[in-house]
Amino acid sequence: MLQADPAKPVQPATASAADGKSEAGPGAGPSAAEAVELDPCGLPLPPYAYSPRHRWAVKMNFLSGITLGPWLRLLWAHWRDIEWRTYPHRVLFLSLMALLNTALAAVEWLLHGRSLSAQALHPEPLFVLGHPRSGTTHLHNLLAMDPRFAFADTWAAGFPASFLFLSPCRALLRPLLDPRRPMDAMALSWELPAEDEIAVSQLAGGASPYTALVLPRRWRGRGRGGLRECVRFGMGAAGAAGAGAGEGTEGGVAAGTGPSPNASSAAPAAPSAPSVPAPSDPWLAAAFERWLGAFTWFARKITYAHVYRSRQRQRQAGGTSPAPPPPLLLKSPVHTGRLSLLLALFPRARFVFVHRHPLETFQSAAHMAQTYYWYTYLQTPSDATINDFIMDQYDLLHGSYLAERHLVPPGRLLELPFAELEADPLGALGRVYEAFGWSEQYSSLLPAWRPYLASLADFRRNHFNTLSPQVEAVVRQRWAQSFRAFDYVARIASFLEPNYAVCLRLVSKATALQFADPSGGMPTLRLSQRVPAWAFQQRWAPQGSCRTLSRAKRLELMGLTARSDDVANLDLALAVSGVPFDPLKLFVAAAAAGALHSCHFLADRYGARAPYWGLAASAAAQHGHGAVAAFCLDRCGGAAARAAVAWSAAQGAARGGHVGLMDALLAAAGAAEAALRQRNQGGEDLLDSSSSDEQEDAEDDDHDDRGARLLLAALCGCGLATVLRLQAADPGGAGALGAWAEGELLEAMGEALYGTGPDWYDKAELVLAADPEVNHSLCYEFDGWGPVPADVVPRLEWLRDHGFPLASKLALEAVARTGSAAALRWLLAQGAVADRWCRSSIPLGAVRRGDVALLEVVRQAGWDLDATALAEAAAAHGHVPVLDWVWRSFGWDAQPPSGPGPGHGPRPGLTDAAVCSACGSGSLEAMRWVRGRRGQGQGQAEGQGLPAAAWTTAALSGCEAALELLGEWACPVPANGEPYLEVARQEGPMWGLFPLLSRLGLPLGPPGCRLFARCVDCGAPLPTLRWLRAEGCPVEDWAQAERNAAGRGRYGDAAEVLAWVREQRAVAEGSGAEGA
Repeated sequence: MLQADPAKPVQPATASAADGKSEAGPGAGPSAAEAVELDPCGLPLPPYAYSPRHRWAVKMNFLSGITLGPWLRLLWAHWRDIEWRTYPHRVLFLSLMALLNTALAAVEWLLHGRSLSAQALHPEPLFVLGHPRSGTTHLHNLLAMDPRFAFADTWAAGFPASFLFLSPCRALLRPLLDPRRPMDAMALSWELPAEDEIAVSQLAGGASPYTALVLPRRWRGRGRGGLRECVRFGMGAAGAAGAGAGEGTEGGVAAGTGPSPNASSAAPAAPSAPSVPAPSDPWLAAAFERWLGAFTWFARKITYAHVYRSRQRQRQAGGTSPAPPPPLLLKSPVHTGRLSLLLALFPRARFVFVHRHPLETFQSAAHMAQTYYWYTYLQTPSDATINDFIMDQYDLLHGSYLAERHLVPPGRLLELPFAELEADPLGALGRVYEAFGWSEQYSSLLPAWRPYLASLADFRRNHFNTLSPQVEAVVRQRWAQSFRAFDYVARIASFLEPNYAVCLRLVSKATALQFADPSGGMPTLRLSQRVPAWAFQQRWAPQGSCRTLSRAKRLELMGLTARSDDVANLDLALAVSGVPFDPLKLFVAAAAAGALHSCHFLADRYGARAPYWGLAASAAAQHGHGAVAAFCLDRCGGAAARAAVAWSAAQGAARGGHVGLMDALLAAAGAAEAALRQRNQGGEDLLDSSSSDEQEDAEDDDHDDRGARLLLAALCGCGLATVLRLQAADPGGAGALGAWAEGELLEAMGEALYGTGPDWYDKAELVLAADPEVNHSLCYEFDGWGPVPADVVPRLEWLRDHGFPLASKLALEAVARTGSAAALRWLLAQGAVADRWCRSSIPLGAVRRGDVALLEVVRQAGWDLDATALAEAAAAHGHVPVLDWVWRSFGWDAQPPSGPGPGHGPRPGLTDAAVCSACGSGSLEAMRWVRGRRGQGQGQAEGQGLPAAAWTTAALSGCEAALELLGEWACPVPANGEPYLEVARQEGPMWGLFPLLSRLGLPLGPPGCRLFARCVDCGAPLPTLRWLRAEGCPVEDWAQAERNAAGRGRYGDAAEVLAWVREQRAVAEGSGAEGA
């Protein structure tokens, strides 16, 4: 919202190779030969350079409103520091202005002095805090549009001693201001809000840190007396301890105190404020007394000005009621370091702290030093002096704020990021007003804020060149506390995609610690979301990257990557998975995730058969992905195909509750049907060349009941109003519910009862009213209508409360399939009795899902559980937590190993079948768990107790690491070649496992196993067949192998394989070595 300075931005200059020094110029960086400068405390300073300017300017000087007394005090205290020969014109100008201001202030005192001294303050001012150039001005301007607040405008802050009397002369003094601020080109006028510390610095005669903008080398000072001390006046966090003492005074500051009658020659006298402890240092105590007197006097004066104007408006309107003191709106960056002092003065004050990214703050502060500070200097600073001022002021203000923000009572401090204020000013203001309980005033101010913000629409804030690495390194080191306190890295990460943010942990040790998993594990990259290409390749491109994955996990890798919509990553996942897959299933999964790029990639590479366009469109529409549904419509074929796909997608959209998308798809279906009717009537072929009659027939088989299926989908996912609208419009000719058959109403009841949305109750009542005589007890089978809702129990209770007898067997069978512990508890409480099948299938289903909670329910219900069967099932699915539960719940951990003697044999229940099951899961963790708890007794050889059948189940799992682990354990090897045969028989065999099995010492088997013929029949690629012959695989029946090769038409390589088999047969028979 801020506009760039029209002047050229500060830029780093290049280093000169001739003399090893940096060229003079704004922002010049150091040469390689230069050492980093240090501040007086030994901390590094950024190598940032500035160029002097505005030497002869007298305008834009914040001391233009100073009176003679404070001006003489400042000159007397710092006459040695002023460069009289360089800036005599500024000293002369300010001296003349001081004489004029003194005369005007005397007149104003005579007119308003008594009223000013009696003016009370509102006890709850609002302070806008934040480092210079962090966005406080923008927020201050917006808040000042609230008429409740009294604030210092630029006129009052510029002429604090006489602004009331001098107000008619604003136009005459307008040349003292530029029309825009030099540091950011924002509009500048006497009417805009300004910092109260500008006024205080003039009234206090230099007892303010702002005096450092006049005498920059006095920021640190010589010995004691540095102007940086005027930020806090030696007041620590303990200074707020007396904050409560001020609660009895008006606003925390005693009323009735004011400046000396001789206001023209002395600063305002300090009020008696017992809540504010005086500094122990005499110089600091004197400075604090002058500052406090100036601050309280100016606060009363701007309050009085607001009240005075309010009374004048009341008189003009004929009113006479006294105007109460308004709350103050005060903004000065140095207040950020004075929380304890401000709380001592105003215990009920409110604060808004605006913070900005430290690197941006430094760039903007350095730009301000270059473009504005030169207007006010009375001594020429070095680059190191300016950089020390910027760096140390930030350290002081933010360090003090962070140390004292806990002192602010709850509900009276709001921290606001500048990025939020810039991106959404009204939202940020809403946060402020909501935090302080002003929500009612917020809506009334919107008509004032919106035009102002609209006027800034073309405004652009400054854009700076990138900081040099040396400067950035110093800023990051010096201001590291703010990076941590306000978590700027996390704020940046919040704008990144989740996986990109997780990858920030690889940037440095600090980010690795920041983005570490709270539980102590490694942060998780979710493959269903976009992963940075470099990270994906780093993990999956190396050879053997999938060796620890089972077959199921490899398929899952491809499916999740397809859902991420990153085509490059998907292409790599397909290449490295090493397992056959159905590309059309991936296509439907990608469509359901809205992965449009993946859909394009898969459809273009593998094609899509007619039924899959409807399935994909329906899945996409169900999840609200209209773009993917439109893609399916565009690619599916002719008019009939488009109509069928559009109807399928509309049903999906209805099931997902996406009413607008459903309506659009129904319109598309109507357009396609109209085109089809036109073709049939006029004989014009509107089908695309890629479509066929077979496609259209395949898509249009279920034309007759599509209206009913649409209404069923709406009962599941849409609201009652949409259901009634569809029933009235009857787009597919389904008819009213009252005309539906009993079976159709049962299906409608299931969809309504177990559908999504809060109005399931009303939809169920609607279906019930269609025919109250229908018995809906079959609907206790709650898993027949899609995903089971989390609140399934109230829906079961609806059936019971409407008098439908409990179909306990159906309901318990649904529990077995879904694992709903809540439903099981309710059914048992209703007296449902589980038969033997349910008592077996429910626990086994829980084991398959890894649901320990459901296992606890059935155990507490007193069911007889087969621990051995549960352990085998848990091992087969790799669920180690379930194995742990079985181990503890059945007391196996307390039993000694069984066997012929102490210390021998496997644990009870952990049978050879459990070992094979664990190997078949492909989970190395489960394999190690089972083997470790089976025990290896004394005198047992390595590998003893491991069944040879474990090789077969491990091979079927597709996990190479599981096979290697069996080899490491010296598991007995089967001699019959069964692992090879079972891999070949598997649907979608992983032929790449054959070389691994051979390397691990597993023989191919005897001639009678017919491995070669089986591999030819099951589609082994030619390289695998060549490998088998090279490894000496016995071939018992070449004729059978030839017949199998001739029948490989579905694999597309029948001719090539058949020619090779015949060639091998001729070689074998010619050598006379049968089976060689």
